Amino acid sequence: ISQPDAGEQARRTLASLYEAGQVVALAPGADVNRQAFWSEGGLPPAETELRLASARVAVAGLGRGAAAGSTGAGALTGMLMGSGFAPGDLRTAELVVALVDDYLDPALQDLAAALGPERTWLPMRPGGRRALIGPLMGPGFGGAKGGGCLACLSRRMAEHRPNDALAPAGAAGPRPARAWLPASLEMARAAATLEITRMALAQGETLTEALLEIDGATGERRLHRCWTFRDCPVCGPEAPPAPVAAEPFPLGEEISVDSEIGGWRAWSAEQALAAG
Repeated sequence: ISQPDAGEQARRTLASLYEAGQVVALAPGADVNRQAFWSEGGLPPAETELRLASARVAVAGLGRGAAAGSTGAGALTGMLMGSGFAPGDLRTAELVVALVDDYLDPALQDLAAALGPERTWLPMRPGGRRALIGPLMGPGFGGAKGGGCLACLSRRMAEHRPNDALAPAGAAGPRPARAWLPASLEMARAAATLEITRMALAQGETLTEALLEIDGATGERRLHRCWTFRDCPVCGPEAPPAPVAAEPFPLGEEISVDSEIGGWRAWSAEQALAAG
């Protein structure tokens, strides 16, 4: 029996490896290490690269400095591009990431109003001992649903921060985050990039109606469910009740105990003394 030539053996070997998922098609020109990462996760590299490159994500630095200003926005944009995303324009991006020093920064309210309810955006506070990411606002992004409400989130945060009312709020909000390390900022950006990537690839909904908290010193992650208020003027199904005009309360005499079943407790003072 004749043996197959070397070319035929190579073809069969490649076919077997392809069927076993050990050989995959790569996107030309894309980073090989990144595509190997997708492949190890069970994702087709070429298709994954195409999906990420078509998902436009923009970053708006609404704060100041290395954390939430233009420097921070540039750093996060670079990390997103390193993961395969193409930079997006704030006017047309599918997802806008809003960096702030404080979730109660009025600039966040202004951005939400400018984007409108049809745009999807993600608030993020990279600074502070505990970075905050989410919840996802608007219709949704990739495979993740939105539905977060900034009005409810701000109200709940304000209720848990009563001391903020003791001092006047600054331009960046009542309590801007000014504590961070370069490593803690990188940790927060990496976590946001991975969550955005998972959403774009329909691999997770961590930030759907939830706030992700990351401890910059320990790396501990905590997920807080963002419950909404039924009387919220923005998203609540129940409108706040209309104020009712005050009415005088009438005062007068009224017998509270029936004389037939109340026994001596229903007697007057004269009747009680006469009976005694």
